[in-house]
Amino acid sequence: MTAGAALFHKLIVKNYARLRVEIPLDFVFGVDFADLFEVRGFRRADQKPQPDHGVTGNVVTFLYRGRDGVRRLTRIIFESPPATLGTERASLRFTLRPD
Repeated sequence: MTAGAALFHKLIVKNYARLRVEIPLDFVFGVDFADLFEVRGFRRADQKPQPDHGVTGNVVTFLYRGRDGVRRLTRIIFESPPATLGTERASLRFTLRPD
C-alpha cells in the first residue's frame, strides 16, 4: 500500500434562484481492485477474492488482499455525514439559500 496516496473531489453547489431550494444528491460508488493484467484483457483461471467492506460514521472502507498477498485499501470519507451511507451509495440532502 502506498502511504500518502490520495484523491480528493470537491463539489460546489450553488442556488441561483430567489428562494430556498431542497436538493437531494446521491453518489454511487464501488471498487473492483482489478488486476493490471485483467484490465489489459488477460483472463485468469482462478476466482479473484472479493473485497471486504464496511461503513463507520462518514467513512466507507474497502479492503482487499491480492493474489500477491499485498493488502490494498480504498477509503471514501465524506466531510459532512450523508443522510444515508452504505457500501454502494451515499445520499445527501441540502437546503440552499439564494446566492
